[in-house]
Amino acid sequence: MIAGIILAAGKGSRFNAKDKNKVTIDFHGTSPIKRAVQSLSSVVDTVFVVVGHESDSVKKALSGMKVTYVIQEEQKGTGHAYGIALEAIDPSDYDTTIVGNGDHMMFYTPQSLKKVLKQHHSHNAVATCVTSRHPDVSSFGFGRILRDDKGVFSGIVEQRDATAKQQAITEFNSGLAIFNTEFAESALKKVSTSNAAGELYIVDLFNVGIHDDQTVIAVTLSFDQVGIGINSRDDYDMACALFEKLIK
Repeated sequence: MIAGIILAAGKGSRFNAKDKNKVTIDFHGTSPIKRAVQSLSSVVDTVFVVVGHESDSVKKALSGMKVTYVIQEEQKGTGHAYGIALEAIDPSDYDTTIVGNGDHMMFYTPQSLKKVLKQHHSHNAVATCVTSRHPDVSSFGFGRILRDDKGVFSGIVEQRDATAKQQAITEFNSGLAIFNTEFAESALKKVSTSNAAGELYIVDLFNVGIHDDQTVIAVTLSFDQVGIGINSRDDYDMACALFEKLIK
């Protein structure tokens, strides 16, 4: 079976949503988190939502929807949040997990999610990264995709950790990932907080798989299928404009 995990515990300090989690703000008549659950529910067996900051607002936004909540008491990065969720998942029941961010997954449709899952399973991959391209990735700050001389996916570097040359890369990590559950549990034990933020990154799991010569792939979707996450008010305006074009 497949478990879907939505990360919705962060404080979203730059967005500064008062008395609510930013994943619950109005977004074209609903909320980012509700759209995320609606899309993900169509392709997975169970949806797990990781909550923490202003968790009551998230639960209220998802009232009546069939989800399982997991509590992240301290926010120590996406890798830490994912690890908390995995503690609630039995690998013998869920051999695959698809994980994304609650302020971003509103752009993914059941069709695009099915496409990525199909690629993951057909390649028998332990990890699949969803990427896209934009001429100015620095404007929204996503991690850059690294490829070797043959164009093979070789890793991800976060913007704050990237060199000037790496920051010029136009292919970025969308934040949506698929993992073999047993691999993810093992790989999380190998990652560290030795980065600029001092946090555990989900992206480091790809680097673990690549280092261990396991099958790790990158699946590229068009930018309109991926959009951007909401980390600031400017991001929100851009995301709303992108989504309006998408639904038209």
